[in-house]
Amino acid sequence: ENLPGAQVHVTDIAEAALAFSDTIQWDFHDTKPEWTNAFDFVYSNALDHSYDPQRAVEAWMQVVRPGGYCFIEWHVYGESLSLTDPFSSDLVQLVYAITKWGKGRYCVKEVIPTVANPEWVNFIVIYKF
Repeated sequence: ENLPGAQVHVTDIAEAALAFSDTIQWDFHDTKPEWTNAFDFVYSNALDHSYDPQRAVEAWMQVVRPGGYCFIEWHVYGESLSLTDPFSSDLVQLVYAITKWGKGRYCVKEVIPTVANPEWVNFIVIYKF
C-alpha cells in the first residue's frame, strides 16, 4: 500500500515459512546468487537471532544494490542473550562494528529513533556504495 508496485520478499528459517505466500524458507546468513545486488533495501528486526552477526549483515548487504539501504531495527541497550537470541550489543558498539565490517563497501549512514519509543528502539540505516 505504501510502496505501490513493490515486490516484497520475506525469508524465515522456520519450516512454517512454507505456509505463507511470498515467504521463502531461507537462512538469512546466506545469499542466493540470483539475489546479489537485486534489492533496493533490506529490513530486519532479527539481527539478535543471528549466530554470526557479521555474516548476516554481509549477506544482507550483498543483496542490496549499490545506492541501496539496509534498515536494522535495534534496541539501544541490546537484547538479553538466550538460545533464540544469541547476539546482543549496545547501539554504539553495533554501529562501530557494522562500519568496520563494511570496509568501505557500506557504512552506517544514520541512526533513526522510533517515534513510539526513541530511547529504546532505533533503526540503523546502512548505505551501500
